[in-house]
Amino acid sequence: MYVITTEASFDAAHFLKDYPGKCHNIHGHRWKVQVSLQAETLGAEGMVIDFGIIKKDLKALCETFDHTLIIEEGSHEDCTNIIMNDLIALMDPKYIEVWAKFTPRGGLSIDPYCNYGKPGTRWQEAAWERLKNHDLYPEKIDNR
Repeated sequence: MYVITTEASFDAAHFLKDYPGKCHNIHGHRWKVQVSLQAETLGAEGMVIDFGIIKKDLKALCETFDHTLIIEEGSHEDCTNIIMNDLIALMDPKYIEVWAKFTPRGGLSIDPYCNYGKPGTRWQEAAWERLKNHDLYPEKIDNR
C-alpha cells in the first residue's frame, strides 16, 4: 500500500445557522486541511500521483476558501465534505481522505474527517472500513 499526504491551510468565516449558542454568529477559524491518496501499486511514473499535482490542486482549492464566508447547511463536517468532493472532481481518485483540523478559541479541537472509495471498486469497502476504524486521537496518528 502506498500513501501520499499533503497539507494546506486557509482562514475563513462561517456560522452555524441552527445552533442555539455563540457559534450561531459569524466567526472565523484557521483551517488546516490534510489530504491523503492511497494506491496498491504505483503508476507508470513510479508514483501514486504526481505530488506537485495534488499540492497544486489542494492549494488552489484552499485559496478559493481563504478569507471567505463559507455558507454551509450544518457544520464543520459539511465544509470538509465540500473540500473532498471538489478534490474528487479534480483528481478522480480511487481512494482519498480529507481531515480538516482547527482549534477555535477556548482550545477545543475540532477535527472533521471524511473519506471516499471509488464506487464499484474494492476501495469503496476500504473507505468504509477506514471510516469505522478512524483514529479518534488525531495528535497520535498511528493507524495508517
